[in-house]
Amino acid sequence: MPDTFIALGSNLGDRLSHLETAVLSLGRIGIVVAGSPIYETDPLGGPEQGTYLNAVVKVETDLSAHDLLGALLDIERGAGRTRGERWAARTLDLDILAYGDETIDEPGLTIPHAEIRNRRFVLMPLADVSPGLADANGPYADSLGSVADQQISRVSGPYDVAHQRWMDGIETATDVTGEGERFHVGTSEDWANPTGDMFGAFLSTVVLRSIEAMAPDQLPSSLTYRFVHGVPLGAEIEVEPIRVRATSRSADYAVSLSVDGQIMGRSSVATIAEPRTLISAPPMPDVLPLSACVPVEELFAPTGRLMGASVRSWRPLERWDVPDLVNGSTDLLRAWSPNVTLGTDSVYLRAAAILMPIDALIWPSAMYRLGLLGTDEIVVTPTLDFSGRFPDLSTDHGWHLAEVAVDHMTDKSIAGTIRVWARDGGYLSVGTSHNLVVGGDSLLRKVPCASTEG
Repeated sequence: MPDTFIALGSNLGDRLSHLETAVLSLGRIGIVVAGSPIYETDPLGGPEQGTYLNAVVKVETDLSAHDLLGALLDIERGAGRTRGERWAARTLDLDILAYGDETIDEPGLTIPHAEIRNRRFVLMPLADVSPGLADANGPYADSLGSVADQQISRVSGPYDVAHQRWMDGIETATDVTGEGERFHVGTSEDWANPTGDMFGAFLSTVVLRSIEAMAPDQLPSSLTYRFVHGVPLGAEIEVEPIRVRATSRSADYAVSLSVDGQIMGRSSVATIAEPRTLISAPPMPDVLPLSACVPVEELFAPTGRLMGASVRSWRPLERWDVPDLVNGSTDLLRAWSPNVTLGTDSVYLRAAAILMPIDALIWPSAMYRLGLLGTDEIVVTPTLDFSGRFPDLSTDHGWHLAEVAVDHMTDKSIAGTIRVWARDGGYLSVGTSHNLVVGGDSLLRKVPCASTEG
């Protein structure tokens, strides 16, 4: 069955319900293999109308391209779609973007879709689902820079095929409630690690959002999080931020996270009143484009191991055969990281998105040092503490690039420095992560040999 990519859009009625029903209907005419996050976008052209929800799904189907088009039109009509003025508002819009390797140019059906490279609301979710998808002009994802000025906001996680729903976005999952200096937040199954505890960057986002509730006009400049205990899925988290120092230009906060009265983690956050001008920063390294990499869960497929929901919600892109994403000549690991808060006006949420690779990418670096990356052997690297500093939070252009350098590694721990750039080259952050290394003796004996370059 050919791989088929279908764009979904809705800006009338219950937009999310229309998209959800459409994906279920697609599952009756084929197999839904993957789905992008949902993005909210302004309409391009046409009469005045409301904003759209857009997504892309990958479907395998036995239908011919022409029969598939007819089935999509039936699904649109079932959602109440009526056709009148061109580019007018609609309850549901379904477009075939690509159908295997076929090229069709007929009245009413053009494959590949002629407007893919001109629409960020198509290119962004298409890159999420299949970063390497290409036509005769090359990978579609390589055209993202040409549409960076089109406004788009990510409002969910990717589509969870197994549970037939869109996963929680980080903003929704970390919505804090409460007043004064005590807040509460629940946990989300979509941001849990394989251990059943919450993803560390999820907890840091909770911290940042509690500070935002207290100081919305400040800008976060740094965060450090120390893990005392793992926060289990299903827990109710109590967040207590305390301002410990303040001037007219900056403030420092100490934040504790508790579950049932027990301290689970402690964090410190520094804020500033005005943005800093970045004078000097390391340039973005020359790397392979994100179109040359693959989603991290696909790298795990040969190992037979399941990824945590947090990784599927985040979905970084890597190449284990090329650790530095260029030629394997340097002792670095680099990965593309999607901006999970793309389009937000909140600098606290932008900082949270940058923390994702800082918290998570030390693990594949440890696996690389041990010579286990891509094999069916594995070690676990629970985080002891990590930190991030944010010299520039003004950039909001989609994917990030993270670079991990291992500073030291013993038979029991690993520490590294992680730098993050925006896709357009802007320098976003430098962070550190200190983790345990947990595995069998046969694995740990490999550490001394793998560590000689560090």
